Amino acid sequence: DQVFIWSRGEEMVTEAFPEIAQMALTWPEDVILDGELLVWGEDRPRDFNDLQQRLGRKKLSADILKRAPVTFMAYDLLHLNGQEYTAFPLNERRAKLEEFSSSRTHPRYRLSQIVPFSDWEEAKKIQASSRQIGAEGLMLKKLSSAYVTGRKRGVWWKFKVEPYTLDAV
Repeated sequence: DQVFIWSRGEEMVTEAFPEIAQMALTWPEDVILDGELLVWGEDRPRDFNDLQQRLGRKKLSADILKRAPVTFMAYDLLHLNGQEYTAFPLNERRAKLEEFSSSRTHPRYRLSQIVPFSDWEEAKKIQASSRQIGAEGLMLKKLSSAYVTGRKRGVWWKFKVEPYTLDAV
């Protein structure tokens, strides 16, 4: 009967995303998901800076909630109804996540897309087109991998596109 939203930096940010917390309160299951909060518009994620408008505020105005509507994109299932899944291989966790997600029709909830490819050249072409769908690249994950925290060397790899800009001092 409680919802907690944690940032990657281990800060609790639940208050910045009340619509996501309210959505999760409607779920009957005891669940822990890994995912990403994205400001969503026109069927694709918007710029990360739009999301930053939601953080660090004492009070969210109706205008900010309207200008920066947030969606939760689910990537992984870590716990469900008393069962810990972090040691299970990714393909089994993904099957459980798909099963869980099949009954989630809320407009603020999305299941991440699996992007299949047959060889490295095809993966490079898909990665190169990432910006067209508002992504930073591809996340490559070994299907037999357990869920681990921190830098996941050897089993997960962020295949990012080159940045457009550079912040410098």
